Amino acid sequence: MADALQGTDEAWSMFQRSRDAESCDVLELPLCVICDPRVVGVRPELADTDFFMPDRAGARYEGTAHDGDPAVRRFDFASIASRNRTTGRLRFFGPFCHGPAGDEFVYLGWKPAGKPDAPWVWRLKLSLTALTWEQLEEVVAHHERLEHDATGRTPGKGSRTEWRFVPAD
Repeated sequence: MADALQGTDEAWSMFQRSRDAESCDVLELPLCVICDPRVVGVRPELADTDFFMPDRAGARYEGTAHDGDPAVRRFDFASIASRNRTTGRLRFFGPFCHGPAGDEFVYLGWKPAGKPDAPWVWRLKLSLTALTWEQLEEVVAHHERLEHDATGRTPGKGSRTEWRFVPAD
């Protein structure tokens, strides 16, 4: 990965501003989410919507085409993962990391087409909390990334986010 991933600089800045930046081990973590929004697009509430990954400020990351299919979206981005040396608590920093400290997640969302200020029609919450520090160290040591295919996921509790190890491009 020669080029910096989406959100890398902002993720580092967010970590450096955190209260416990001096007492943590830290890793730059490459993440990728893939989703074919057409799979759930048959739902009437998703007609005439825009699909994207929102950052914390509300900006839209449209991602890129995946495997040559312009409808399937691929979102490559970075997070800074930190582990408190005393408590072992994990945190994730970055513009696409939402949620309270220690319970971070990323969103994929649908909004009415061309209406950025409209309420969400649908959002998928993809948790980062199932990841362990040991897994994160392995990803970085082997120059891999963590990837989740959210195709077919629907909002709601009970959907565990399974991240898999994938060789970096």
